[in-house]
Amino acid sequence: MRPIKLDKNPYLLENKDYFEKRKELRSASKFRSIIYRRFEHKCIVCNQELQNGEPIELDHIIPKKDGGTYAIENIRPLHQECHRKITYSVWKQEPDYQSEDMIDEQFV
Repeated sequence: MRPIKLDKNPYLLENKDYFEKRKELRSASKFRSIIYRRFEHKCIVCNQELQNGEPIELDHIIPKKDGGTYAIENIRPLHQECHRKITYSVWKQEPDYQSEDMIDEQFV
């Protein structure tokens, strides 16, 4: 999060948009942090660390089209390539987050 601009005042209406945007960014950053910790900073598909240089995407466990929500319980972090494998493949079964063997066997 970037430092607050010194010429901005949270009590002035003219700066309201600036501080609302700042609050949204802080919330989004906190949300991602919670998701990453929940999955121990690992991609559940390849079982590698998330911060290995690959782009990270948030995947809906229950797709939005099937009534899934953008809630912590329904989001998992995946590498971009792993997300594509899940999205565009026949891999429809829900992975057991504790069992890494099942996930590795499907994509190796």
